[in-house]
Amino acid sequence: MDRKHEKDHLDAIVGNNIQHMRTERRISRDELSSMLGISVSHLGLIERGGRGATAVNLSKLATIFDMPINNLFIHSVRENTTVAEGPDPGTQASMMKINSIVSSLSDRDLEVVMCLVAKLAKMSNN
Repeated sequence: MDRKHEKDHLDAIVGNNIQHMRTERRISRDELSSMLGISVSHLGLIERGGRGATAVNLSKLATIFDMPINNLFIHSVRENTTVAEGPDPGTQASMMKINSIVSSLSDRDLEVVMCLVAKLAKMSNN
C-alpha cells in the first residue's frame, strides 16, 4: 500500500470514528465545528475521510470526547466497544501514555505516526 493510500485509509478511519462519537454523544455537526473552530463543511470533509484532521484538532476531539487520542485511530469504534466503553486499568494507563506522547507531536510527526499505525493495523489483520 502506497503512502497516499495509507493516509486516505487512516483519514477514513478517523473520520468515521469522529462521526460516530459525535452522533453517539448527540453533538450536532454545527456544535462540533464551532468547538473546533472550523467550518461545518470542513468537519464534513473530515468525517467523510476527504480531509485529514490536524494534530491540534485531534487533540481537541480527544478532549471533547473525553477519550485518549489513540481511540480515534482504532479501526472502528463501533466494532471495538470494549475500548469505547472503557479499557482495563493497564490498558488505560498505556493509552494515557500514548495520548500524552501523541498530543505533543507536530503535524508532520503525527502524520508519520498515523502511517505507522496504519501499517501495524494492516499487519495485524493479515
